[in-house]
Amino acid sequence: MRLLITSLVVLLALISGCATTAPVETSATPVDVSGTWQGTSDARSIFVPVRDLTLVLKQSGTKVTGNASIGGDLEGVVTGNRFSYTLTSGGGAGDLTVAGDAMTGYARTGAVLTLKRAR
Repeated sequence: MRLLITSLVVLLALISGCATTAPVETSATPVDVSGTWQGTSDARSIFVPVRDLTLVLKQSGTKVTGNASIGGDLEGVVTGNRFSYTLTSGGGAGDLTVAGDAMTGYARTGAVLTLKRAR
């Protein structure tokens, strides 16, 4: 019994030692997604063809507004290298990861989105 209590005390000490009060990193400069992005939306379905997709985005700080060729006007936010958006009419949305001049991710419908910044 004494061994069990000692083991529990040591376990609790180890667990509490792993806890941190350091703030979550939120000060990373957001990537710039302003401009025109062209690519595809692939629903990965034999019933829905791969569709061309163009995003025209304007960014102010972390806030993004723009238009999607599939879905219309959108509003979004950039956090670090992540871009999340919601279509203002129809409720569609998506989450993408930005790496240089490429964005990849998913629409909330499950479609795979792959875009490159137009030059």
